[in-house]
Amino acid sequence: DALSLLNDNSDVTFDDLFYAVFSGTFNKVSNALNRLFWEMSPFQISRIMINKIDKINLCKSYVENGTDIDKACSYVGIKNFKVAPMFKNIVNKWDNDMINKALRVLMEFEKLAKTKNYPLEVAFEYCLFKIASLKK
Repeated sequence: DALSLLNDNSDVTFDDLFYAVFSGTFNKVSNALNRLFWEMSPFQISRIMINKIDKINLCKSYVENGTDIDKACSYVGIKNFKVAPMFKNIVNKWDNDMINKALRVLMEFEKLAKTKNYPLEVAFEYCLFKIASLKK
């Protein structure tokens, strides 16, 4: 309800946003993004997201070459007890084509945001919804 929303002072991290996007939970994407906009610009969030997608690609390549997923996650720096299971889920459930589409959506946002006069927050939220809709 509205009162619980107003009284919710819990911290939202980039990981909360990232895993909401890649799990396809639109309401969590919107809530996390609105809170992160107080701390970061859409460009900063986009670049962190691109870096995290690069880690997914690298982890997937380790796994495809026979490395155990736990070891592959530690190779790319994912050791946090809270986020490791969510990261592994993305590595297992998102194929290379979907990950590359997500990366292209982010790159297109950066290109359009620099050349067009779009409201950045609205354009970026649309971009993240587009990525979240890739989840099967």
